[in-house]
Amino acid sequence: MAVCLTAQTGTPLAAWTPGTLDVHQISTGLGNAALFILPDGTTLLVDADAVAGSGEVEAHPDGSRGPGEWIARYIRRHLPAGVTGLDYALITHFHGDHMGQVTPSSPMDRTGTYRLSGITDVAEALPIQTLLDRGFPDYSYPTPLTDESTANYRRFVEARRARGMTVERFHPESRAQITLRHEPAKHPAFEIRNDAHRDRSARDASGGSDGPHRHPRRAGRRAVSGICSGQSGRARPRSSGVGAVPGSWRQSVS
Repeated sequence: MAVCLTAQTGTPLAAWTPGTLDVHQISTGLGNAALFILPDGTTLLVDADAVAGSGEVEAHPDGSRGPGEWIARYIRRHLPAGVTGLDYALITHFHGDHMGQVTPSSPMDRTGTYRLSGITDVAEALPIQTLLDRGFPDYSYPTPLTDESTANYRRFVEARRARGMTVERFHPESRAQITLRHEPAKHPAFEIRNDAHRDRSARDASGGSDGPHRHPRRAGRRAVSGICSGQSGRARPRSSGVGAVPGSWRQSVS
């Protein structure tokens, strides 16, 4: 059974509690991300975007920090009690509005190995146990990815793997790649099904004519479309009123 909880717009979202599924859609004006807190406290971040400002879009909550920094600060405020990092992070595809755009002014990480933008900024503030993407390990499908932002991301991947982070290629249709990590026995019917459409991968990865931003974003959402498989009910939007969040959802799962 699933029961959806809603609140009046502007009401702060209360802290996550065991047995609930929280979904936070985070917008910084220059990037977006989705944070999932699963019923046993397992955490999943889908994308961490950061694009260079054009002056046409206002940064939220302000421009004093980069988008990845704001995303990380928001996540830290909403993690379950006692949790200090992310169990999973998923990069849906390799464009700046999904993983972080690198510019000559992007700061370097503490080791001087890669630049900080988007997901690399998040990882600087919060440890990530497992990173999933569509290109690991060779990043060559359907053609080699050689732009500077992807090259920076790959330097980040190798540096973090050397420090213990697990990196895996995203497996479409898998029901076992993203799992409950803390108390799975309490929620035996809960699962996440990877549901990206492989027939779009070639066009999207190469920035095809149908728009590199439309279909990958749809695929990224479908990657967690099976999040309540085996449950009934539907989460409904609830504004958290904290930071720069256009909408958050809470669903009680039992």
